[in-house]
Amino acid sequence: MINKKKILIVSSGEKLVPVLKELLPVNEYIVNLSTTIHDAKKKLRNESFYFSIVQCPIKDEFGVKSSQEIANTFDIGVLLLVKNDIFDQVTYRLKEDPILVLSMPTNRQVLYQGICLMNTLMFQKQKMENEIRKLRKKIQDQQKINQAKLFLIEQYHYSEEKAHHYIEKVAMDHSITKVEVAMSLIEKVKKNE
Repeated sequence: MINKKKILIVSSGEKLVPVLKELLPVNEYIVNLSTTIHDAKKKLRNESFYFSIVQCPIKDEFGVKSSQEIANTFDIGVLLLVKNDIFDQVTYRLKEDPILVLSMPTNRQVLYQGICLMNTLMFQKQKMENEIRKLRKKIQDQQKINQAKLFLIEQYHYSEEKAHHYIEKVAMDHSITKVEVAMSLIEKVKKNE
């Protein structure tokens, strides 16, 4: 079963929403609609979304500044749709934000390409975040192992190499990870304090 992506559409335009819903197939996306920025921010505080599509202007404000807030505060990508006559200014203003700007009016193909690009960007972002999480865990595990080695060096006057081999041997003998051995040694130190 495919994991559906939740998309938040922020638009007061009645013509665009049905087109976006057609371009976001129900077997892949769950589409959530907000007609005001206030409502959109409320939804973003309570739910997680894959990305957001914002069509300017919105009922309660224009929407460019709020799109920046949405992208940066809620850490999601934004596909921003603005009128053609302000496209250049808005694009320049948002050049350092995770926001893709498209000019309106546009055709379905360009809109679909924008959605596909947002999808790709969000997928790559998730991939990098997962990689960062793995690296952080690896660093934390290595810190625990180093802390356990230090304990062995200070308490039993082991060399760094001997402490390393000791941790490896205990891990192999008990079919556990080096981190688990390190954690038990760290616990032993804490009990003795």
